Amino acid sequence: DADGNNIRLLEGGHRAGSTFEGFSINLSIGTTALQVGDDGYAGFPVVAAAGDRVLVAWLANANGILKARLSEDQGSHFEPAVTLTTGATGPAQAFASGNRIAVVYPEPDGIKLRLKTTGAFGPERTVASFSSTGTFKNGYAPTVTLLGQQTIGVAWSECRRADCTGVNGTSPKGVDVAWRESTDNGTTWKAKVALTNSTSTASGSNSRR
Repeated sequence: DADGNNIRLLEGGHRAGSTFEGFSINLSIGTTALQVGDDGYAGFPVVAAAGDRVLVAWLANANGILKARLSEDQGSHFEPAVTLTTGATGPAQAFASGNRIAVVYPEPDGIKLRLKTTGAFGPERTVASFSSTGTFKNGYAPTVTLLGQQTIGVAWSECRRADCTGVNGTSPKGVDVAWRESTDNGTTWKAKVALTNSTSTASGSNSRR
């Protein structure tokens, strides 16, 4: 609801027990106080679903509070909202497979991940780290995928300049795209793989990816 501040879940198409095509579910999941200029509110909600489980995550305000709600019955009922972090610097992404649901999001010091199997969400895991004195100052637009029972893959954009802009050439600065993988549900991570490199004229970028 862009004009108001509601985060809503709409489900369309045929669903068990429904007799018509269309939006068979229209639920208010939560609210957001994050405003985007004159365009109204933008909570940047994401949805991940597997089997009967449906997760909705969204930014609740401009200070970086990221919340999530889970349904165990295909969206008919949702558990109370939980706070995943209070320091998100941009929208999250989520992925569900089997009994696992992963949520990734950027923070000032890195790309972070929370994983849910049974019970509560697990601890926050650091996928990538940023610092004002390091090669990469910050990052954005993470995405996540799950494979098998314990493998997690995360890709993200990371910035050589604090403002995430730059040019190639004699003073190469810009945005790279990276990938990292865990085979033990995020406890440990393999070495980062650079998918693109902004210092190379062949694969570099002078703008946000």
